[in-house]
Amino acid sequence: MTTAKKQLLDADDCSETSGIEIGSHPATLHLRGWLAGISVRAMALFELLACGRRRMPFGYRPGEPYEDYIGYLTPDETRQLASCLEHAQPPDPARARQDYALFRLQQRSVQNARTIDEVLPEHAASFLQIVQQATQYDLGLLCSI
Repeated sequence: MTTAKKQLLDADDCSETSGIEIGSHPATLHLRGWLAGISVRAMALFELLACGRRRMPFGYRPGEPYEDYIGYLTPDETRQLASCLEHAQPPDPARARQDYALFRLQQRSVQNARTIDEVLPEHAASFLQIVQQATQYDLGLLCSI
């Protein structure tokens, strides 16, 4: 199972300063769907960051040691994302876990038409925090698996 970890990278010395874990692939889809409900632009920026929608500028090659970065946002794009999320309120993580458990139970029934990206994201608060911190320090974001 893959995990995604957001990493702040200082553009001047390229040293890792901190990161957050946002969970496995379903958690990424939960965040993507939640962001789409806030702003399509926020969702598109998240896809550049977490879904590998563009080529990495420093020669990403899948399977190579230490080259597990899949997406990035420049400092300007991080500011744009923060602007989209300025008034966003994350769902309660316990409620998000319950929502996902309910979703899994409902998958056994054909009656429910919800998709996985309509589930509340458990890691939304951490994601909002890292975007705000990166913006505060004029940093971009990298996502690794």
